[in-house]
Amino acid sequence: MVKRRPTEEFSIAFLDVICCGFGAVILLLMITKTVQPQVLEQVTVASLGSIRNLQEQIFQVRGETTELNRELTSKQEQISELKQRIAILRGDLEAKRKESSSLKLAEAGQLERAKQLEVAMQRLTEEQKRLSAQQAEIKNDVIGGIPVDSEYLVFVIDTSGSMTSNWSRVMREVTNAIKVYPSIKGVQVLNGAGTHMRPSTAEDFLPGEVFKSSTFIRQLEGFKNSFDPSDLTPGVLAAVRMYSRADRGVSIYIFADDISQNVSPQTVLDTISRANSFEASGRTKTRIHVVGFPNLLEFLDNPMMRVFDINDRLNSFSHFARSVAEQNDGAFIAISE
Repeated sequence: MVKRRPTEEFSIAFLDVICCGFGAVILLLMITKTVQPQVLEQVTVASLGSIRNLQEQIFQVRGETTELNRELTSKQEQISELKQRIAILRGDLEAKRKESSSLKLAEAGQLERAKQLEVAMQRLTEEQKRLSAQQAEIKNDVIGGIPVDSEYLVFVIDTSGSMTSNWSRVMREVTNAIKVYPSIKGVQVLNGAGTHMRPSTAEDFLPGEVFKSSTFIRQLEGFKNSFDPSDLTPGVLAAVRMYSRADRGVSIYIFADDISQNVSPQTVLDTISRANSFEASGRTKTRIHVVGFPNLLEFLDNPMMRVFDINDRLNSFSHFARSVAEQNDGAFIAISE
């Protein structure tokens, strides 16, 4: 006999319980599904609104940022322009400072020069007063009214045969010419050929006191033997070129009795005039006086000399001497016995 299984006591009840549990779960799911869509929809709508607001804020911020960037760029450009202007102004300021410094230095230099000029003017004024006072006291009749406003004398002496025949008169007139000047600072002696009486002193002046010494007299006495063809041009030109200076008064004395027939008097006059004038103004540098010795008259008694026209030679020399003196602010004096 087949044995039956024993009956399970919880089989049906357990199935019922499980079924009921599943049913409850299904009910819960159904209840949840009906309520959930409403909640999700509200959350989505709210999120979209927030996103839209945020996007609008972002757009607004972007616009403000763009505007601010434009203003920033404009300000930066203005700052750059201002920096350039500042650099230019600094350069101008530095240039003005340098210019001001240069002007101050120039002003200081001008003040110094003005002081120097003032001192020089005072010295010149004092010198002019001294010379004017000396000139007012001088008697010009000693050498026939020749202006004696110089402190340096240069003698150009014709040492040809006609002059040496009566050299004592020449020596006397040289010493007279020197003595009439109140203050002689320097003396020089040349012949018509430009040879110095003292060759070692060429281009310089002998002291004014030298003419008083016996040595000077002896040298002047021996100077008559120097060679001179009566052409005065070399001696006068040498005197002008060596001794004429604008800062001191110089007078040149020509001692002669004739002019060589081998030279043109007009040529000699033009040559002396060019050498003794300032190129710009034409004013003479040095006074040139002529002291004439009419020694040609002595030859009238010589029958051998009658072949020459003595009167014409005398007239020619006189005209030449007057022209030299007039063109060079000097005087012409004819010495007689």
